[in-house]
Amino acid sequence: MKALSRKLLFLVLFLCWSIGTAASANPTERTIEEYGDAHTSKQVEEEKENVKQTNYSSDLELALSEFTVFPVGLNVGSRNVLPTTLIKGSELAGAVNFSEWLIPFDSVTQALGISVSELDNGEWELRSSSLFIRLDPTRLQLDSDLGLVFSVEQIQTLLGVSVQFEQLDYAIRFDPPQLDNNRPSDRTEQPVITEGLPAIASSQFGISGVAQSIRAAGQVGDDIQTRGSFSSLGTVFGGSWYLRTEQSDIGDLDSWRLSEFQYLRQHKTADIALGSQPTFWTSQSGQSSDYWGATYIHRWGFEPTEVRSTSGFNPRQRLQTDRMGRTIIGEADPGTVVQLVRDIRETVIDEVLVDSSGIYRFENVLQANGSGRYQVLLYPNGQLTAIPEERSASFSSLPEQMPVGASALVTSGGFSRQFNTSSSASRPSFSGFVGDIGDFKGGVAYQRGLTESLTLGGGIVQDGNPLALAEAFYAPSGLPLTIAVSAQADLRTAETTIAANAQYRPSQNLFVNLSSDRLSQSFSTEWRVAQGLTLLAKGDTRDGAISSGARFSFSNKSFYVFGNATLDTKSRIRWNLSSNRGALGLRHYGNENTTQSELFYNLSGNYAYGDGHGLLVNYDTRNRNGSFNQLGTLSWRYRSAQNANDGRPLWDMQFGYGIGSSGSGVIASISTAVLPGVELQARYQGVSAFDDGDTFQLELRPRFNLQGGFSPANRHQDRLRTAGGLLLQPFLDENNNGIRDNSESIIREDLDLLLSIDHQNLSRYRPDVSEEGASVVLSPDVYRVDLDPSGYPLNWQADETAYAVSVVAGQYTPVEIPFTRAYTLIGMVLDEKGDALAGQRVEAIETSSDRRQSSVTNAAGVFYLEGLSAGDYRFEIGGKSAENEIITLDRTAEEFQETNFRIMPTGIEVQRILPETPPAVPR
Repeated sequence: MKALSRKLLFLVLFLCWSIGTAASANPTERTIEEYGDAHTSKQVEEEKENVKQTNYSSDLELALSEFTVFPVGLNVGSRNVLPTTLIKGSELAGAVNFSEWLIPFDSVTQALGISVSELDNGEWELRSSSLFIRLDPTRLQLDSDLGLVFSVEQIQTLLGVSVQFEQLDYAIRFDPPQLDNNRPSDRTEQPVITEGLPAIASSQFGISGVAQSIRAAGQVGDDIQTRGSFSSLGTVFGGSWYLRTEQSDIGDLDSWRLSEFQYLRQHKTADIALGSQPTFWTSQSGQSSDYWGATYIHRWGFEPTEVRSTSGFNPRQRLQTDRMGRTIIGEADPGTVVQLVRDIRETVIDEVLVDSSGIYRFENVLQANGSGRYQVLLYPNGQLTAIPEERSASFSSLPEQMPVGASALVTSGGFSRQFNTSSSASRPSFSGFVGDIGDFKGGVAYQRGLTESLTLGGGIVQDGNPLALAEAFYAPSGLPLTIAVSAQADLRTAETTIAANAQYRPSQNLFVNLSSDRLSQSFSTEWRVAQGLTLLAKGDTRDGAISSGARFSFSNKSFYVFGNATLDTKSRIRWNLSSNRGALGLRHYGNENTTQSELFYNLSGNYAYGDGHGLLVNYDTRNRNGSFNQLGTLSWRYRSAQNANDGRPLWDMQFGYGIGSSGSGVIASISTAVLPGVELQARYQGVSAFDDGDTFQLELRPRFNLQGGFSPANRHQDRLRTAGGLLLQPFLDENNNGIRDNSESIIREDLDLLLSIDHQNLSRYRPDVSEEGASVVLSPDVYRVDLDPSGYPLNWQADETAYAVSVVAGQYTPVEIPFTRAYTLIGMVLDEKGDALAGQRVEAIETSSDRRQSSVTNAAGVFYLEGLSAGDYRFEIGGKSAENEIITLDRTAEEFQETNFRIMPTGIEVQRILPETPPAVPR
């Protein structure tokens, strides 16, 4: 009955349509002019002939050969996407000549989700999730009744979509091929826009943190040696500053030395470094001196590799980029869709449709994060649901290479520094603390990417003698080869020093490296002959030996083993082995002088070397000056499951007893981070492989943040030397003043659901979550911080949903995000008889700001006002004011309140209801 009713409905619609038409819809009776340029007389004759070629009797054949226009539905699979569309065909006795039925072009593209764009050459580009083709529109028919149309046969052949007519549903069904769930997804990058957002600026001056380490060690009964170091860092003039002193004897101020003092301002295009720093050239000075000065780097056309180093400024790294653009080119049949994907096939980087030239090209492909491993997927005839042909598209680049036309200029000048190691000074002095200034050093260098494969650099330096510098970095396209050469020539003595390195990787299984410098020449090679087995070989002229060996590994769900072994031409054998099986773990290392063996069993049932209790057996041997020594120990070890903010276990302790060639004794150690901001390590050893003397070591490392007060810091504090960060502090603003008070708690749960940075999930930045909030380390820049309402705490809301936050090196920029209470008001609107009124607009108006929030009553007369902020509210119902009724929402008010409004001839009556629990409200 359902199908019959639907068919009758279509018949009525068809009759209404046919009254307004003036001509027959038989395509075989049209003239060539009526068809337009898309048809010829030959095509008309062919269509006449095709209509006649049926399996019916000749009398029935003439009756059924005439196509008519009638309405049908369009289904994609079992889902109806277009309830009604007009098509041309004949179904009086079944789907007659179904392949010739005509369906409007727009209806087909709408049903299948195909987007159409016109190219400069007149062709159309059709794109959907399963299709990517180019179509000559002259191949389509232009029907006088339906306009531009597809025939069923064209839908099947051109679009690759199966089509059938379902008589019961009175619909044409499209069955497009299904996408492979393992197929890479298209990359979509949402642009990061910060203009117009509330801005949060970083401070220009300040001390971010301090750290002090104290180490006491010695032998029981002898003098104790105490050493230490102090460091501090902060922000000034938009950059970071860092200071570190070494205290060779904490009790002797004369032994204190200024080890580092550096100001650093790094940006995408330029860097400035003042104070202690390395040189951009290979220094000719001795090991007892270091370099203090000023360095400026300017870059054109590229951004440096992002390195967050705890060691500060490195000029060589700031000349490197991991976003080196290369070109990938190949051949394929015209009409093939070619996609470029990462080797891990997570997302589609780019895609092209091969034209008549048969050549595809991907330009400016970035070797991001040091990886140039890509795959090219080829889909024949634009069918993205087909199994693609896979081709490797690996290429190599050197870190020092620059994109074509990119360049960098480095200038530096300063002095060497030395300390007087004599002990003649009787009291501390400034020169003893800072050191003595030596000779001037400095220079200038320029580097440029000449071609996609070649980068050249050169310069001149004064370092004792004037030096000429030259560098070349070569990575030819199409060859898995990289060559780096650098040379320094003394302009006075004409002595030249050349360092070179060449790497060749013809496949993922074979790697060869050749190196040469002023001290030695070396080679190394690795050949993976099978899964888990790699052959090794290397040699060095300094050592005068060549070694060869193998590395192997195997793993499954319950077992893991890794090891390697080498033997050189001097008969020296070296090996190591590590293995885990469940709670049991083995470590073994050995060479011609030493062996170390360790067997561990986790008594808590966790994996080996995981947290919990465990038994540890060690056996070490040493061959020293012809004397063979050995030591065996049995220990208990405990590692807590709870970690500190920086990932270290709160407790890690070991206690055991050792017996060896030199005697026996107790061995114990403990490491804890239970004190916030303080790391404590202690070790006592009553015996070793060489003697039975009692030795101990105690180390204390307190670290504290000084931003916004005094609080513990983690061991990653020094990363702020070259970077900045965000301190995200979403909090519950109980008193609604927009400022976090000491009594107001910070939200630390489910931050991944609440916050994102530059449209990336917060977990991508590996935040450190503490009592003060969530801190993330970022390069200096302006970042967008967004809030997702789905992560809001229950009954709380934020006034702002996005911020633009500036980050400078040396500090965390605090981002306080206040959440105010969100109130919900529900109720009913009734008439004077008490009957519900539907469609009534209820408006809550805050008296202090006139801000309005409205809701319309449903069929049951119920309204629902949610997300109301604290304040005093008056109400209007249907444009009429509910006089003398003010509802105050504050800290003492319930989050859910119920109020009914009754519209009377004399005014609006208000009935407030305070339920103990929020009622269920139909929405």
